[in-house]
Amino acid sequence: MSKIMDIFRDLRFYITKLDVPAIRESLAAKLMAAIDDVHKRAQRAKDEKARVEYYRVMGYLCQILNGLLENVSTDELMRRIEEAKTVVEAQQKRSGTNG
Repeated sequence: MSKIMDIFRDLRFYITKLDVPAIRESLAAKLMAAIDDVHKRAQRAKDEKARVEYYRVMGYLCQILNGLLENVSTDELMRRIEEAKTVVEAQQKRSGTNG
């Protein structure tokens, strides 16, 4: 179990160094450009199957963008890590193991 606690410590350190808003902004811009490109291709497609496939890809990219834009901040990630750590510590106490 101490290895798991080491992982939690390392993960907390790593997350605090991330510039989540900047990463999110960069990825959102790339996804929006890809969505625009796929949309243009869908509009130009003469074949109905190809058009449907382009719109399917566009929908998938939109879902990814939507998930990315959900406000999962560094604080939220830290809260989730602490929550997981608490669960592991409780399990550790129940089982009586320390490593």
